[in-house]
Amino acid sequence: MRAGLGEVDPDSPPEPEQREIFGVVTCLLLAVAGAQIMRKSRANFERIEGGVTHALKIMRDIQLFQLPSAVALLERTIENAESGFTKDISEKDAWNTLFPSSF
Repeated sequence: MRAGLGEVDPDSPPEPEQREIFGVVTCLLLAVAGAQIMRKSRANFERIEGGVTHALKIMRDIQLFQLPSAVALLERTIENAESGFTKDISEKDAWNTLFPSSF
C-alpha cells in the first residue's frame, strides 16, 4: 500500500499503469478501512514524507487517475484522511463510487 502512496523502490519503479492501479487499491483500502489501518499500522505510514494525507493530495495534484470515478474515490479518501480517518465509507459505497454503473 505504501507503493500506492508514492513510496517506491528506486531500483524497480512501477510503470505508470501500475502506479494508477496501486493508487486505486490504496484509495479503496483507506476509504473503507482507514481508521483500522492507521490504528494497526501507523508506524508504517509515518515514514511517508508529509504523511498519508499529503501523499493522497500529491496523487490528485499530479492527476494520477485518468478515470473520473477514481478521482471521485480519491477525493473521498482525502476527506477521510483529513478527518483523521473518522469518515470511513462502506464497501458498497466505495465500490459504487469507483464503478457507478455496477449496481
